[in-house]
Amino acid sequence: MLESERALSGPFPIRAVIDSCVFPNTRRWLIPITQLAAGGFVLPIWSPLILAESNRVLTWLWIKRNGKETKDAAWNRCSAAAKFMFSQLTLYFRVVDDCPPQADLWKDSPPDEWDSPLWAAAQRSEAQFIVTSNLQDGPPEGADGVQEYAGIFMAHPDVFLTLIDRMVSHYAEASFLDSLPATAPVPSPEHADLYRAILAETYRDMRHSKR
Repeated sequence: MLESERALSGPFPIRAVIDSCVFPNTRRWLIPITQLAAGGFVLPIWSPLILAESNRVLTWLWIKRNGKETKDAAWNRCSAAAKFMFSQLTLYFRVVDDCPPQADLWKDSPPDEWDSPLWAAAQRSEAQFIVTSNLQDGPPEGADGVQEYAGIFMAHPDVFLTLIDRMVSHYAEASFLDSLPATAPVPSPEHADLYRAILAETYRDMRHSKR
């Protein structure tokens, strides 16, 4: 069993679909999420659409950083970089199908039709979170500032990392982590209230810090 697939019983690992917008922000978001996956705290999920979009964006950014060079040697370097990145991520990320039929959403016509496969992947993988910086097209915020639909929370990567950090700190203080057995990961819908409470607390703290 991979380290990333061992459940820490309680709320871990948290299943999260990682949107393609996370991948270009390697140091800020992708590496911390991958490190959490290595520790068994997160089970990151991607889909064919996320893979395709991530590849497109990362390839374009690589070309821009390298002076738009398109010679064979440049493409070989690009290919080598992509293969190295994939070799690291595939240790922890799991792929779930996002093909039609698409998921039912909170409205008949979502603002961005390409969000439907994202939600299909989240529902099929029984994810608790979609992690994305594109929150404007997600479900409406509740009174607590939390975006949630059908038991799936949508969170900005910064907020998601804060949520995991607070949960890990909470259980570590309770001497929780050291005593847990390694068992097969299971969805933990019973922890939805916990996720919402910590998300709401995080949003409150963020609002206060901006004052």
